[in-house]
Amino acid sequence: MGQAILALIGLILLKLFWDVYKEKVTPDVPPKTRSKKGGKIIDISEAWIDMNNLPYSKKESLLSAAEKEVYQRLNHILKESNFIVFPKVRLADFLHVDPHIANSPEYLKRINAKSVDFLICHRENLEPVLIVQVHEGSNARKEQIAEQFLEKSAKAAKIPVLALNFSHIPSLPDLSHKLKEKGINI
Repeated sequence: MGQAILALIGLILLKLFWDVYKEKVTPDVPPKTRSKKGGKIIDISEAWIDMNNLPYSKKESLLSAAEKEVYQRLNHILKESNFIVFPKVRLADFLHVDPHIANSPEYLKRINAKSVDFLICHRENLEPVLIVQVHEGSNARKEQIAEQFLEKSAKAAKIPVLALNFSHIPSLPDLSHKLKEKGINI
């Protein structure tokens, strides 16, 4: 019995020394603001920011110059049709993840922060019918993986994707033809 008590006291002392050591290694950050991996956790529930002096300003435009050009062309083509175009729509706004499948939070997390350049929907019921992505033509591995993920997600949801290139934005007749090829009956 005496050995068990000594072992318990030893474990308590070891834990105490460990906590003191960890506090000395990271004294500038309180222990509750450290993640399991050691990084800082930003908690906006505690007023750690000056709410009277936020660093935000309005962007000049929601879209870049090339994106605006594509948006205007899509709008022009679709203005008298049964379709409407929306710019910069999050995947989570039009893709559904079944909450009962395995790893559903991970699937949802993957679509929460990703968006499409343009989403064409039926004007009457706003059902998504076509994704339009405008690529810069980069061969970066990260961009290729993101494009591949988008294409496979769209295919799983049965939403076709029209890929365009910033350097070769199609003319109105060519863009109209491409939309028709993807099932948009204008």
